[in-house]
Amino acid sequence: MLHRDALKWFGFERNPFVSGQAPSNEMYLSPEMTAILRDLRERLSEGGLAALIGPVGAGKTTILRRLLEAGDFAACVVQDPDQPTVRIRQVQTAIAQQVCGRDLHYRGGWGRVVRSLQERSGQRVLVICDDAHHYGVSTILAARRMSEICDPKGMLLLSILLVGQPPLARTVADYSGDTREVSLRCETFVLKGFERIHIRHYLAKRFSAAGAEMDNVITDDGITALCESIPRMTVARELLPFFQEGEERRRFSALDIHRCAAEALWRAWKAGAKKVTERHVLPTARVEATAPPARAVA
Repeated sequence: MLHRDALKWFGFERNPFVSGQAPSNEMYLSPEMTAILRDLRERLSEGGLAALIGPVGAGKTTILRRLLEAGDFAACVVQDPDQPTVRIRQVQTAIAQQVCGRDLHYRGGWGRVVRSLQERSGQRVLVICDDAHHYGVSTILAARRMSEICDPKGMLLLSILLVGQPPLARTVADYSGDTREVSLRCETFVLKGFERIHIRHYLAKRFSAAGAEMDNVITDDGITALCESIPRMTVARELLPFFQEGEERRRFSALDIHRCAAEALWRAWKAGAKKVTERHVLPTARVEATAPPARAVA
């Protein structure tokens, strides 16, 4: 976390690396994220089951915020931070609250919810199941069956989006196991992280949203050094089939970008520099920034 004095030193109005402080339209979307958002919105408009998978810092939350703020769906989010293992009853209850404004136990239970869905005159409900990598096989199988609820004309009434980290891929992309029926009917969208060419644009968007122009904060050689020093993302085994050969070695997570950029800003601030340069990014700069001043020898 950057000290508030350091933020003020570089002209930031807020911490550029805290996502919750910025509106979603100020968040950077890489070309990959833009394409996934477009295709995901189109897929969900048709109804059925889809999955959005990516490691921490790949952009899942940004995609979801854009999706919800567009207002294309009557949406409900299923998430219980205190009990990550969600059962299908909790999913049904969230749908009941959205559709009927009542708890699932109120008059008629799930059958009433289905009838209410069928009476909505084509307005589809989007159910976002966050942290779905914690879901058991039985819950995901039940969600798949729920996603096939139709009106009398055969139009799907629910769009269910499973959102989770790489372990979710074991369930929705396993064509040989118990969840084969899910794999055959669930379209999977994978966020792979940022490439080096996106880092400059990503930081420029973050800095601008926080009230500072990148040219006033970091030099070109500082950006180049930063891009070279950010550790590459470790891709989970479950996601490797979604990458082309060698592609996984060219990806970076947003969290690693944040850590490296924040550390470089901190070093420059401690050194009294107005801009981050290459020497504040390189590992040797830590010694220069933090070492106490040398004492004169008598």
